[in-house]
Amino acid sequence: MAQGIGYLIACLGPLGLGLLHSASGGWSLPVAVLLAVLVAQTVAAFGASRDRHVLTPS
Repeated sequence: MAQGIGYLIACLGPLGLGLLHSASGGWSLPVAVLLAVLVAQTVAAFGASRDRHVLTPS
């Protein structure tokens, strides 16, 4: 079920960028949004890949 929900969320990216392209009439805004999402994902990936254990006492 988690994989299906992941694919459902993932399919919204191309659809959203296509709708944004149609609404703005060019590729500047969709590419800017794509880059902003990329930066947010990179920050989240660095946080998730830290070398630590979950629920380790301090």
